[in-house]
Amino acid sequence: MPPLSSLSPDEIRARLSAGETEDSFLVQGRHAVAAALNSADFVVEAVASTGELPEGLAARGIPSFSLTKAEAEALLGFAFHRGLLAIARKPARDFATWARTANPRRIVVLENLADPGNVGTVIRNAAAFGFDAVICSGAGASPYNAKAARASATGIFNLPVFVESAWRETLRMSVPSVTLIGTALSEDAVTLDALVKSPPAGPMAVVFGSEANGLSTETLAACEIRLMIPISDLVESLNVASASAILLHALRAEADQPG
Repeated sequence: MPPLSSLSPDEIRARLSAGETEDSFLVQGRHAVAAALNSADFVVEAVASTGELPEGLAARGIPSFSLTKAEAEALLGFAFHRGLLAIARKPARDFATWARTANPRRIVVLENLADPGNVGTVIRNAAAFGFDAVICSGAGASPYNAKAARASATGIFNLPVFVESAWRETLRMSVPSVTLIGTALSEDAVTLDALVKSPPAGPMAVVFGSEANGLSTETLAACEIRLMIPISDLVESLNVASASAILLHALRAEADQPG
């Protein structure tokens, strides 16, 4: 990867047009770009703007340039109204290494979610309700997809997010006392109200399955607690992002505090 200062406007345009790559991803909007610039875990490689550029970029060695709204839309392939664009490197993160010092208590796992908007929204919900980290299984949508990053509403920059293909093994090894909680429509499923009244004493990981198929058979078998959200018979089910908001709010960090 070339030094940041060597990226020319044409090279930045090409990177913006390419979108997410193996090493980098796009950041859209002033709040998100500011969060990326302020995060110790992310390196911003370049910034482009359809308006004013942030101050201090040159002093940090971050190349920047202005472009018209029409140019931005041509590069991105959709109508762009957010003013700022940035290219950021994906952080090199390993859950097992992080967990050794972080001692996480509440973790969210996304198993094969296909819609990047859902991935980003669950990350946003996890950050909003005090969870410590999100693990993505790797077989679903990338948390660094432009839509996912946008839907996370800066959550991707403020909450550790990991991609772990062997997430069950990694989680068990890194947090041996963790209780896996998965949603399921089964006879042994407990209600959310019952779980809130008697939550696990130690660390917990709430696992959300794919929009089409839910949790895999292997993951359901690995879950110590199977959980259901009672709903009326007027709808078949809840969207995974909506379900995550309900569950994570109920199990938020403050829930087990005195008073």
